[in-house]
Amino acid sequence: FTGWTKLTDEYSGKSLESGNYYLDSDVLIKQSILIKEGTVNICLNGNKLYFNPGPSVIWEVIRLNGGTLNLTDCKGSGQVCHHEHSPYGCGVAVDSTFNLYGGIICNNTAYADGSADAYGGGVYIGANSTFNMYGGKISNNQAYVGGTGQGLGGGVFCNNGTFNLLAGEITENDVKTSGNSERVCGVGVYNAGSFNMSGGTISKNSISSTLSASQYGGGVCNDNGTFTMSGGEISGNSISTWGSGFVAGPQG
Repeated sequence: FTGWTKLTDEYSGKSLESGNYYLDSDVLIKQSILIKEGTVNICLNGNKLYFNPGPSVIWEVIRLNGGTLNLTDCKGSGQVCHHEHSPYGCGVAVDSTFNLYGGIICNNTAYADGSADAYGGGVYIGANSTFNMYGGKISNNQAYVGGTGQGLGGGVFCNNGTFNLLAGEITENDVKTSGNSERVCGVGVYNAGSFNMSGGTISKNSISSTLSASQYGGGVCNDNGTFTMSGGEISGNSISTWGSGFVAGPQG
């Protein structure tokens, strides 16, 4: 990593300048890592970038408010996750461009109570933003609704942005309800933008819900979005009602 900067907990809550960063051990942060401009390259190097702001705070591990993030992992076991004592908040929130080449985005939970919606446990793609997945894994993330709102996208939520899935795995994510949720949709991927799938797998995603109905899309829910599939595989997803693999919306 000659010429690269070591990423430590000193960057917690700070904006990363353009450049190359790597982890040489697990890094526990108490505020989100921010990216506002330029190009930032992060190699997890087999380590965890994990978040513990406290039990009452809901924050993402990494937030992109501009610029481009290229995330990779040269050893295959690196993670972007929440600490077990601070479970709430998505892995990566994208309001610009995010390229995932390697690493695992896991153990993150988008949570909402009252009438609010929970969306994007692993990756949240905002309007006019782009997420290109060239590899890596999005696994064991959750959208958890404790009230009457909707649970959308345990793995990936695309809100009028663009998601290009070229390789990698979206697997074993969950949408969970403990209240009287309006509906739960798109456990692997919820798309209300543009979703182009040319490779990769979406598998083994499932819903943990008290609802007997209003469940849509164990693998993918395409809700007033555009979905184009030219490769890859959607299989082995589980849901109680409509579309264990794929369902096209709108649903309601």
